[in-house]
Amino acid sequence: ARQRAIDIAAAKAKQTGAISSYSSKSPRRNSNSSLSASSSKSPTNYNSYPRQKKKASPSAIYNPAYYSVENYLVQVKDPIERAGVRLLWAAAIPIQNQARRFLARQHAIKRMCAVLTIQSFVRRWNAERNLEIAVWSAIQIQAVFRGWFARDSLEDNHYCATQIQRITRGYL
Repeated sequence: ARQRAIDIAAAKAKQTGAISSYSSKSPRRNSNSSLSASSSKSPTNYNSYPRQKKKASPSAIYNPAYYSVENYLVQVKDPIERAGVRLLWAAAIPIQNQARRFLARQHAIKRMCAVLTIQSFVRRWNAERNLEIAVWSAIQIQAVFRGWFARDSLEDNHYCATQIQRITRGYL
């Protein structure tokens, strides 16, 4: 029974082209025959594969009538198949609605994130500008106060020096 299963598997593999030569007499292969069997594969003929269908022309895709169920139903002859197409088409509308809603929500989230990013940069720029203005104003206030204080203390020193000189000259 085991030999029969091996023979059936070998026949299927030979039909699909997986193994090019196989010895069905012995259930075991020695290491030399397995190497020669795997290395003697025939080259793959790429022209034998079925070709893919060509995509529809862009004019058909962008044509709204191309997506119309009525245009498709005209081509379908079987009434049961037509009813199935109508059911599928009706079921596709809520799915498309949810997909569009999801995509619109994702787009809105991206736009909100972009708006928030722009707002944060503008707010930062405004805060830095306001800080520069506040620092400049503080420096101006400090400069005016220091100037006034220096002039006032100079005036006090001058007055004190004059009084000292007056009193000293009165004793001389």
